[in-house]
Amino acid sequence: MGDITIIPSVQGIWNVSCDGDEFDADEVEIQTASVTSSVMKPDGTIHAAIVCPNSILVLRGTKVIIRHEKRKRKFFIITGLPRTRTAWMSAVLSGGDAICFHEPKNRFGSWDAFYAYATTLDYGYIGISDSSISIDPHFPWPLFEMAKVVIIDRNPAEVADSYASFLDIPITESWNLIGKAYDGLLNIVKERKCVHVGYEALDLTPTIAAIWEYCMPGCMAGYEKIMLMQSTYIEQHVEKTLKCVHERKGGIA
Repeated sequence: MGDITIIPSVQGIWNVSCDGDEFDADEVEIQTASVTSSVMKPDGTIHAAIVCPNSILVLRGTKVIIRHEKRKRKFFIITGLPRTRTAWMSAVLSGGDAICFHEPKNRFGSWDAFYAYATTLDYGYIGISDSSISIDPHFPWPLFEMAKVVIIDRNPAEVADSYASFLDIPITESWNLIGKAYDGLLNIVKERKCVHVGYEALDLTPTIAAIWEYCMPGCMAGYEKIMLMQSTYIEQHVEKTLKCVHERKGGIA
């Protein structure tokens, strides 16, 4: 429900009604609110409107009715071959009015569960940074039809070598996995508009700033954060990645 200010009326304590639940005013602390209008009725009751972050509270006599404003959340997707810094990208693209999840299906169990959770969050922009999207036949593109898509391009030979070393698997097995992901990316590019960014360019602050502006116009966290994150190294957990590979029967975590 957020930070809500409850104002006692001249006739007693306001009750709070939120999505069918009611609370006594003494159970809720008022933190921030601004009264936009207040009218004293002949019967002594007060009608007032209080504006809170993402909610409008309307006082009716001795009750406060909370009307939640429906935010228009916008999704964005960062993907590419494995070993293209998607874990790092999820961190650098989170801040302010934006949050970016790394491999959310592994956490929530299904894309539907993630989407249901994401739509309850108080963010204007919600991102998915996940290299496994290209080989996931169950990715629900219709749910993210309007999402902006950024593909991180990296030389497949470099990816195969890095993946084989990371997972300690034969290079032939690594190439097999990379090939599936590459074919999946080609299908994504055929079906929807994508912006391509070179892997090496991620080391440049203006590149990250441009991705911010493309995915989340006017929402960039700031150059200071970008520069800080560019000196931060984020690595996936090898055992967890191997587990996901085996569970997906040759897929890529």
